[in-house]
Amino acid sequence: MVLVCSSSLARAKQERVIRFLKTGGRLLIAPVLPVVDENFQPCTLLRDLLGAPAIERNPNAFARITILDVVNVLDNGENYFTQRLPAGAQAIGKDEVTGRILAWELTTEGGGRAIFLGFRWLHAMREHSRMLERLMARLGLERRVECSNPNLWTSLRTAGGRSALFVMNLFTSPQEAEIRCRPAGRSGVQDLGRQMLEPMRVKYLEI
Repeated sequence: MVLVCSSSLARAKQERVIRFLKTGGRLLIAPVLPVVDENFQPCTLLRDLLGAPAIERNPNAFARITILDVVNVLDNGENYFTQRLPAGAQAIGKDEVTGRILAWELTTEGGGRAIFLGFRWLHAMREHSRMLERLMARLGLERRVECSNPNLWTSLRTAGGRSALFVMNLFTSPQEAEIRCRPAGRSGVQDLGRQMLEPMRVKYLEI
């Protein structure tokens, strides 16, 4: 689960996330942890489960961000330093200039795994995509679709024993790519070969 969070999150929703982690769930949370509920009353249930880390906003305009092996991720939003790591947490991201921690990973009660990413950005560069890809892989997710052209968007849908892949070209020029996918419930990877799309088109491939 990916949880895009502000400082406010309803108590009931915090409790749902906690149950998810306590049953072995895997969570990526960014860019901050909630400290109040929907009525702006103090509520730190999720933060407490994650070891009550001390998080503060980076007062400087920019940081040179490295997350795992992805270096110099464009900082075009805000970022938040963790002053004190939770017990047992492992740092996986930092500001290269100051060395301060921006991201960490923690195994929670019940065998859950949580990654905190103290970074808010506007998706603009390939490093943003690579950062998310590495973080998802770190949590054990398996890529379902491989597309050699990042300008083509894909959406894989499965119902019962049937799957369909939608390939979208939202550009005003033709695009093409090599595409492979792994539909849910199927063994192995299916090679869909080279797909060519005219401008502003969506292609439907039944698998």
